[in-house]
Amino acid sequence: MTATAIVVLNCELGAEKKIIKEISRISGVDEVKEVIGFYDIVMQISAVSVDELKETIIKKIKVKDKVSSTMTLIMNDRE
Repeated sequence: MTATAIVVLNCELGAEKKIIKEISRISGVDEVKEVIGFYDIVMQISAVSVDELKETIIKKIKVKDKVSSTMTLIMNDRE
């Protein structure tokens, strides 16, 4: 089973492109895009388990310099 999540984040003004470049290199990040609205960046990530997914988010994404906040939506795979 694969665990998948949508992660949205806010960052410091002007840091979007740098953060997108850094995040796109992280293993498990399937897609990352700049958006306009309440959030600055949206991404889809996947891992072999929810625990690995959480570890990627906490240890590799939330800690990025200039990331202000994140919100994670873990999708339930009901196959």
